[in-house]
Amino acid sequence: MGVLTNTANPSEDGAERFRPVKMPSTIGSRFPVVPLLGRPGQQWLVVGDESGVPAVINAATGEFLWKNTTLGLGRISSFPVTQLLDYANPEYRTTYSNVDLAIFATRNSSAQNQVVALNAATGALIWRYRPGDLGMVTGSMLVDYSKNRLYVATASGVSTDTLRVLNSLTGAEVARLELGDLEYGVVRNATSNQILVTANDGRVYGVSPDNHSRVWTAAVRSGTAQAFTHFARPQGRGFIVATEDNKVERYEVVEANGTGVPELKWSAPIPARPTGLFTLNLGGSVRVYVGSADGKVHQLDGELGTETGQVTVGPAQRLYTPTIDHTVNRLHVGTEDGRICAFPVPF
Repeated sequence: MGVLTNTANPSEDGAERFRPVKMPSTIGSRFPVVPLLGRPGQQWLVVGDESGVPAVINAATGEFLWKNTTLGLGRISSFPVTQLLDYANPEYRTTYSNVDLAIFATRNSSAQNQVVALNAATGALIWRYRPGDLGMVTGSMLVDYSKNRLYVATASGVSTDTLRVLNSLTGAEVARLELGDLEYGVVRNATSNQILVTANDGRVYGVSPDNHSRVWTAAVRSGTAQAFTHFARPQGRGFIVATEDNKVERYEVVEANGTGVPELKWSAPIPARPTGLFTLNLGGSVRVYVGSADGKVHQLDGELGTETGQVTVGPAQRLYTPTIDHTVNRLHVGTEDGRICAFPVPF
């Protein structure tokens, strides 16, 4: 057996903590790892699978807290989200005095798609949104804790209204927008206080969290059938994207222009298809990390777009979206040949 670790601290060595946990079907997305109410010091995996079974698993032991097989959801392949009481506003606390929510959405091609909120401690159903015209949900949803709103991005289906905004406390629909096919995650830009929505056709939208209207449209690759390899990641008052034509680009609002629409700041070529990106801010210096099909992770200067470092993970192959543990400044990346690798950052 090969060496599993190159660190001196066993708690950070990447060695196996428990044997693989068996779900009924494929787990088709990443999943959140969160603390839950009344369980101090423990972390929990919130997972949904493609047979429609949601579950919560102890991250330290692999034991199920619960697994709900009774909901009849159909395929779950999007990133589940949570709304936790410890971080909630007074309105949430008035509605749910002792409940965390775990929220799942479906990707069904024939059965009706739906969004459900479950009690994160028990798996019991809290509310269900099933309007009859909801498209398939493949990207992650977004919970706005400050306003108790849930943003759900969908593909076009029975309806062309592909962004749904729900009351996260009740599941009631608040707004819907027609933004084209949306197969990427929805994120919030904390600097501009806008919701960023990445569309398949090469556009990125800024949506107001106050009235849920479209504030601006940035045509990154307008009209392209599948323009991006990753959702737009917030940076400054704009965003950074990885594109199918092998580029990483940063868009930023130019104050002098007065439009409020992010404009191209820099464009950096990548040797092979970029397969996801992550950003890291250390002491005010922003670095962009992008996995690439050349078997490397590339480090770019966030202000200039110049490459400032790289690591070779293996021979040319797809690398998947890097993630960064900000506590220990370590980057993790998965490979097409089945490895998970960790590197200290910056390179």
